[in-house]
Amino acid sequence: MHLGIIAERNQDWQRAISEYQNAINLDSANAVAKNNLAWIYAEHNGDLNVALRLAQESRRLQPSDPSIADTLGWILVRMNLGQSALPYLKESVTKNPGHAVYHYHLGMAYLKAGKKSEAKSELRAALQAGTPFDGSADAKEALASISKAQ
Repeated sequence: MHLGIIAERNQDWQRAISEYQNAINLDSANAVAKNNLAWIYAEHNGDLNVALRLAQESRRLQPSDPSIADTLGWILVRMNLGQSALPYLKESVTKNPGHAVYHYHLGMAYLKAGKKSEAKSELRAALQAGTPFDGSADAKEALASISKAQ
């Protein structure tokens, strides 16, 4: 697990995948390794179906973890299933309202689900949190396109 985390911090995605897979092979109930591996697949052009399966397994193992709910929801957004992602992403925001990326993910899910007003609110919340996050440029772009369309 620790080697996977180190590889991930160094953006060595192939090594992180290998290390998380090793952790899962040693302990098939390692929810964190499954979640982290699912996230890497979702974010770095991996197989979204594999990512979804891993995230669902992780969720079954740790059903109350907001980061796991976020991963599962974000994968669904990436699969253009925004409406299906909403319950997971709402849960993440509810459990950790100060986490900007959770608001961003929820905003993008609302956008995919055609709920522009809710998307605008969540994307603003993400950007106003004041903490930089991966996807902030996409959040600004999506917010601008919503504002321009209204």
